[in-house]
Amino acid sequence: MSWTRLLAINVIVFLFLLVFIEIGLRFFWTAKQCFGSDSCDFSRLSSFQVRPNGFEDQNVGITQYHEILGYILTPGFNSLITAPGWKNKSVTINQDGFRENDNFISSGAYSILAVGDSFTFGAQVSNNETWPSCLERETGVSVANAGVFGYGAAQSLLRAKLEIQKQSFDTVILSVFLSDDFHRDRLSFRSGFPRPAVVSGANGLDWDQVPSIDSVGTKYNPATQSLVRSLADNSQLFSLIYSRLQSDLDVGNMTRTEVALNAASVEGIMRFTLRQFSNLQVPQKILVIQYAEMEITRQDTPQDFLRLRENLYDEAAKLGIQIIDTSASLSESVRESDIMLWFGHHTPSGNKVVCEVIAQSL
Repeated sequence: MSWTRLLAINVIVFLFLLVFIEIGLRFFWTAKQCFGSDSCDFSRLSSFQVRPNGFEDQNVGITQYHEILGYILTPGFNSLITAPGWKNKSVTINQDGFRENDNFISSGAYSILAVGDSFTFGAQVSNNETWPSCLERETGVSVANAGVFGYGAAQSLLRAKLEIQKQSFDTVILSVFLSDDFHRDRLSFRSGFPRPAVVSGANGLDWDQVPSIDSVGTKYNPATQSLVRSLADNSQLFSLIYSRLQSDLDVGNMTRTEVALNAASVEGIMRFTLRQFSNLQVPQKILVIQYAEMEITRQDTPQDFLRLRENLYDEAAKLGIQIIDTSASLSESVRESDIMLWFGHHTPSGNKVVCEVIAQSL
C-alpha cells in the first residue's frame, strides 16, 4: 500500500472520528440541559451554531457610530430581542435616542435624565421593566433613559453633558457599575465599540478623540473572522477547546479591545468623572452605585473594589454629590425573599428594588 493511500485512509478515519465526537458531545449537551428541566434546548442538534451571538454582537441595527461618544443607540429602533439571556424583550429607542419607558406619561419635557451603562439601559428586560421606567411610574414625572450598554462612567457623563445642552432637566442621575465602569473608560475600543477614553495630557485628564469609524476591528468595520473562531462558534468540540485557550490566548478575536495610549488610572478617572459631574448645570445631581450579584452575596469582597468605593465616597463628599448606594436594599431583598434579582443584569424585580431606593431619595 502506497504512503499516499495510507495517509488518505488515516485522514478519512480521523475526520469520521471528529464527526462522531461532535455528534456525541452535542447529544450529551442536550441531555444535560434537559435533565431536571421543564423544557429542552435542541438548538445544538438542529443548528450548526453552538455559540449564539450575544445581544451586543447581533447586527440588529440598535447602535450607530458617534464622533464624540463612540456609539449611541439608533433613534427609531424598535424590535423584540431574542439573544442569550433575552427572551422576546421589547426594546424601543425614541427619536431623542432614549429608551422608551412604555408608561405613556405625557409631559412637555423630561424632568429626570438617567445616564449609565447596561444596568440603566435595562439589559435583558423590556422597556417597562427598567428602573428608569419604574422611577417614572413611582414619581409621576417624565424620565429620560439615556443608558447605553457597554458605556463607562465618564462616557455616560459625557452623554449627560451633551444632553443638557439640548434641553433642561431638573435632575441628572449618573448610575455607575463600580467594578467595571471606570475601568472601561481606559479603553479606546471595547469589544469592537470605539470609545472616548479618558487620557492624561499636558493639561491634565480629558476625553480622548474617538477612533475613526473606518478603524479595522470595530463593529462598523469588523476584521475578517478567523478560522479558529469560526470553528469555535460552530463546533461543540472546538468550542470546548477554544474556551480553554481563550483565557490564556487572544485567539481569533474579530473585534478590538484596546487600552488607549496615555490612558488615565482608574482612580484618576473616578475623580475626573465626579468633578465633571459636580460641574453640571442642573438643580440636582445624584450618583447611584450598582452591583453585580456576586458583589452582594460574596463574603470576600476584593480589596481594590472596597478601596475604590471608599475613595469614591470621599471624593463625592468633598464635591457635595449625593450618593445612593443600592447594596443595602439589594442585600436585604436577598435575605428576605427568594425572588431572583439578577439574571446577569437585574431582573424586573431587581430593577424595582433599585427604582424604589432612588424614588425614596428624590
